[in-house]
Amino acid sequence: MVGLGDLPGGSSFSAAISTNADGSVVAGWSDSAAGFEAFRWTAGGMVGLGDLPGGNFFSFANDVSASGDTIVGYGATSSGGEAFYWTAGSGMRRMYDILTLDHGLDLTDWVLREAMAVSDDGLTIVGYGDHNGNKEAWIASLATAPAPEPAALGLFGLGLAALAAARRRPRVTAAPHAETAA
Repeated sequence: MVGLGDLPGGSSFSAAISTNADGSVVAGWSDSAAGFEAFRWTAGGMVGLGDLPGGNFFSFANDVSASGDTIVGYGATSSGGEAFYWTAGSGMRRMYDILTLDHGLDLTDWVLREAMAVSDDGLTIVGYGDHNGNKEAWIASLATAPAPEPAALGLFGLGLAALAAARRRPRVTAAPHAETAA
């Protein structure tokens, strides 16, 4: 057994919640100088993951992907607790923003409260939220490509128009000809 320690400045309190496939990455939460904070632990030590913007400072990690590169949980916002998705490359982001802004989903009447688990590949997340005044479970897949940028949509539309025009043109085929020997 190995103690994982805690984040600096807190009251020496931490909780490990999940580990990746080979046990080299642990996710959980600890009391830090700023408040309760999600962490990622490796042999190099414990690193705080921060918090979502707005609200009081707190975040809690619930699960980590098999590689240890993705962590999910919840953090404080002005709407209360909301689900987060963390990667080393993009940091902590609201699941709501990823799904609406990056993937173009309409989540009207939803507040994604907590991401409870993430798949081994980090692309499927489950949790619960508020939907039309009720608590409801959700599953989200990030395996599909994000929604294209508006400029890309315009180019895509031009490409479709060009393809349609090309299909309307009659095909011209060359008549077969005999090869001549030199």
